[in-house]
Amino acid sequence: MKLKILKEDLELGLELALKIIQKTTHLPILSSILIKAQKGSLEIRATNLEEALIYKTLADIEKEGELAVKGEVLYSLVNSTKEQKLELEKKENTLEIKTQDFKVNMLTLPKEDFPIIPEVKGKEIQIDTSSLIAGISQVIDFVATTQIRPELSGVLLEKEKEDEINFVASDSFRLGKKQMKLVQKREGSFSLILPAKSAKDLLFGAQKLKNISPNLRLILQESQVAFSFGSNQEEDFEVVFISQLIEGEFPDYKKVIPNSFEFEASILKKNLQESLKSVGVFSNKSYECYFKFIPQERKLILKAESSEIGRGEFKLGLEKVKGDKDLEIVFNYKFILEGLGNLQGEMVDFKVSSSEGPSLLFSPEDPTFIYLVMPIKKE
Repeated sequence: MKLKILKEDLELGLELALKIIQKTTHLPILSSILIKAQKGSLEIRATNLEEALIYKTLADIEKEGELAVKGEVLYSLVNSTKEQKLELEKKENTLEIKTQDFKVNMLTLPKEDFPIIPEVKGKEIQIDTSSLIAGISQVIDFVATTQIRPELSGVLLEKEKEDEINFVASDSFRLGKKQMKLVQKREGSFSLILPAKSAKDLLFGAQKLKNISPNLRLILQESQVAFSFGSNQEEDFEVVFISQLIEGEFPDYKKVIPNSFEFEASILKKNLQESLKSVGVFSNKSYECYFKFIPQERKLILKAESSEIGRGEFKLGLEKVKGDKDLEIVFNYKFILEGLGNLQGEMVDFKVSSSEGPSLLFSPEDPTFIYLVMPIKKE
């Protein structure tokens, strides 16, 4: 194997691969990458047996071949040089990397030990790349961080209508849902749960790639899914991200979303965020914050108290108030802040179903995203 390649092209592929590979001692091959040189392109493969990455980019191939090397070591070497062009050549059991500044030879690993990454074939739809980024980024914070309920430890991708796809995540205390349009109408429905790590790695890659095609392909095959990205410039690069799926069914979240509300109001998002950060200083270890909605005065009072720090209270004005009874509810103020951080626009609509039921937060400027949060029940 012998080739020449631009540093930025090789470095990008290695950076994406490092999100996938494992630092492990019992299976050293899983901390390596497989490099293939063939037909005018260089291909990098990485896997941790649950996720896989195939990255292909243009290269000047003098001699075809393939080898396996430690991914982190190769990335460090490539990242450290200021030269823009690199020469890679396989010499016996080493990979020689040359620039005008340096020449190094790093040991290779047995390429036959590298796991086979099977091609994913199945149901295929096109998704707008920016929609995928928006969908995952707006709900990923709400995924459950424990494995008590595995079906909540990932992001639900759900297609029920021919021209829409939903991104949903919940830890049972709050829920985020983002609704996006498909590039093309497609009959049929599907539902899959993408593991949280896979969702984060996919998001990282989609945001990292430059000159990315506006559309990507989602390919669904039983227990795994593939996302295929291309370049705006023909044959510049191709990236395929593959992930195993979480087994089981995502809870029927639609039953939790309320249809009627005892209180509704609009509030300036910035004011609510600043007040919550301030009153949160006085909250206890459960991050409790008392919300008192006073419709007649168009006011919201935020209160928090800690035996170790003291007591704080803030008053905020409300707009477009609906409801005639005062309501006092206890929320985890950090959950409210995280929801607000994913809402677009200056104003937030706050809808309360009851003092013990779920509340909805959404932006009138972006009706495609809703955030549901449960109160802390006090005995």
